[in-house]
Amino acid sequence: MATGTNTFTKIVVKGEGTYAAGTAGNFSSGGRRLVVAPTGVINRGVEHDTGSDRTIGVRNPILAQRVTKLSENPEISLSVPALNTHDLVVYLSAIQEVSPTGAGPDYDWTFDFDMTTGAPAPKSLQAIVTDGNQSFHVKGILPTSLELSAEAAGITTATFSGFAKAVAKTSQATAEGIPTSGASVAGRLWTPSYAASWSGLTSATPFEHLFDWTLTIEPGMAPLNAQAGAYTLSDYSQFAGPFAGTLSMTVASNAEAVAELYDKLGQPVFWNLVWSQTPAGSAVEHAVVIRMCAVPTSVQPIAADTDGIVTYAVEAALAYDEDSDNCLTIQVINELPALP
Repeated sequence: MATGTNTFTKIVVKGEGTYAAGTAGNFSSGGRRLVVAPTGVINRGVEHDTGSDRTIGVRNPILAQRVTKLSENPEISLSVPALNTHDLVVYLSAIQEVSPTGAGPDYDWTFDFDMTTGAPAPKSLQAIVTDGNQSFHVKGILPTSLELSAEAAGITTATFSGFAKAVAKTSQATAEGIPTSGASVAGRLWTPSYAASWSGLTSATPFEHLFDWTLTIEPGMAPLNAQAGAYTLSDYSQFAGPFAGTLSMTVASNAEAVAELYDKLGQPVFWNLVWSQTPAGSAVEHAVVIRMCAVPTSVQPIAADTDGIVTYAVEAALAYDEDSDNCLTIQVINELPALP
């Protein structure tokens, strides 16, 4: 009997026109094969009432024929060991759907996360997850958090965590190709900078003492588990919680770190994280530009060391800047003309 292996595991995604309306047949053409870790993607989230808390006059109160199914709340977790610029657009579009600008070969995907209306809406995803033998169709995928992380000695990584409406076995074959487009994002090539205001980020001051950073985005979406005649969720809420996030940084201990972070504990700070590179075989300079307003909530001096250099550990909360009406924007420039 054939068995699945992590060698042939793959996750192929496509966008949904209507939430959770995707079908396995949609994968007969197109789709994007993600660069992800091969296991731990799906948790079906099926709950049962076994009756273990009642007595029925026998030593084991769980009756094999009387177990009651309660709900299905699938969870999705994608661990991305090497983030590329095309997959990043897919993950960000699940928070906020945008259309790219440009006529090619380069396209500009700018995600300006609005803090007053929440528009536009997210683009839900569907996926086929297979180990080369058994395959499963997952529909209605939306994120509860997206984490981007980079360190100077490694490659940029990501973690996409979220919920889905349903998981079902499928025999549908996928027709996508091996992902050869989209540049992987080397951690050493990020250029951090800071400014005194949001408008100042266009001519920000370089900060050449950042060893690593992690940006966690929590868009506030959640499944709506109401009574609707089905075990699965009835819908989702885009605004179940606040749009929130954190920026964690490890910086060298020096006067600049003290002035721009330690001395600004509890005050707004404005940061750029910029990356660019022209991958081999491409005429397009791929780029990622992250701009944010944050408030440092913890700055630990002399926290640790990196290669003998003493470092500070910084934690900051994403914050809404009333003066500019901004919080977070992420711009991605690549060769992707449309979502899969």
